[in-house]
Amino acid sequence: MKKERVFISQQLATAIKKARSEKKQSQMEIAAELDVSPSIISKIEKGSCQDRKERVLQLCQILGIDYDTVSMEHDSDTDQVELDNKMQIIELEMEDNPKEALEELRKYEEQWKFEKGKHDPIIVYGEYLRGKYASKIQSWTDAQEHYELAIRKLEQFPELEQTNLAAASYSALGRIMNQQNNFQQALTYIDQGFEAFLPQGERSYLYYLLTFNKANVLEKLNRDPEALKIIEDIWEHKEYLHFADERLNMYQIRVEILNKQGRYEEAIPLALEGLDLARLDRNNDRKFELLSSLGEAYAKKGNLPTAKLYYQTASKLEKKIRKKYLAITTYTQLGKIHLQQGEFDLAEETLLQAIQLGRNKKDDYRNCKALLALGECYYLQQRIKKALETLEQAYELSQKLSLDELSHDVLLLLAEISFRSKLSGYEKYIHLLLRALVKSRKKGGFEDMFLFDSDPPEE
Repeated sequence: MKKERVFISQQLATAIKKARSEKKQSQMEIAAELDVSPSIISKIEKGSCQDRKERVLQLCQILGIDYDTVSMEHDSDTDQVELDNKMQIIELEMEDNPKEALEELRKYEEQWKFEKGKHDPIIVYGEYLRGKYASKIQSWTDAQEHYELAIRKLEQFPELEQTNLAAASYSALGRIMNQQNNFQQALTYIDQGFEAFLPQGERSYLYYLLTFNKANVLEKLNRDPEALKIIEDIWEHKEYLHFADERLNMYQIRVEILNKQGRYEEAIPLALEGLDLARLDRNNDRKFELLSSLGEAYAKKGNLPTAKLYYQTASKLEKKIRKKYLAITTYTQLGKIHLQQGEFDLAEETLLQAIQLGRNKKDDYRNCKALLALGECYYLQQRIKKALETLEQAYELSQKLSLDELSHDVLLLLAEISFRSKLSGYEKYIHLLLRALVKSRKKGGFEDMFLFDSDPPEE
């Protein structure tokens, strides 16, 4: 026969731990009296768990606790607090105290399951919040698994459609893929997020998060016109955005694209406006990014002293920023300025800092750009072997990330170095570049431009 089980509330757990301490007995001593493992006593004293009623009653008797009286004081959160409200509080706590929030979730789940059964909407919230926790500690594989489970389990509970948890999970998955430089998969998740999003549902801010994430990914894929169109479509409504950080993100993305398009006279005042807002919001990450973008704009205009000033000002904020990977781009751009000014030692030192930070943060996207700049630095110093080795690393990363334009730049420099140095690798790099260009043109819809798909016939 199955033995009756009881739920150990926090009140009962606290009473048990207090009584044991007052008796000056260890968990091991109590466990010996009950003939159980000390881990069972430890679990009971943490509370919000189930155990055999017979054992709990015996433990209370040993410690002189009136089980019935303490159990009557049990504060059933599941009866007094709505599930949505409790999950909202735990999600809020997850931002600042993820471990405590995860433990609170576990306790609440145990209580809920004991009182109401396992097949309940709480399993959806549980997977979603565990995904948030895994993201917080940068355990990306676990985060992805939990978010995908939340999406699958949502199908069982149509009453949760209004929560927009599916859109929230897809949005989070898009960010994870973006951080892992899997840009095509990031776009897929983001588009699925838009499909799942209900404008009349909860978490209305998700529309903006999905929008900015999509623009960010498209910019990294050099699909700048699409990214700029997305930002411009919501630019006039920026005052209605929910988060100051997202408003600043919109400034940053637009400035980056304008810089890439050579529209520096538009980018600079926009960056300065965003910088003022970032200063008022005391948002060091956005200040850092916008200072770096101003440095890039002035560098490309040919005003290197002003560019260097902005980059150096940004570097002073490095210790204050949360997203340390942002410094990779700043070091890379500053290294390029040193290179343009003929300061080769400073350029190499700065670019190596960028690369080391990129490796530490496992940011292949930014690291690839730093390697390309360092390869050029070595080439200008006539350190041909080092230049080729560095550029080969950049090429491998560009291929891994499917970054066609960056791959073309690397191959072009490899081919030029090989040709000017009269090395045998010249033909190989030209061949790779031509094939890459053909592939890129076909992606753009020029299917009939060339008649061959494989290697041309040998003569």
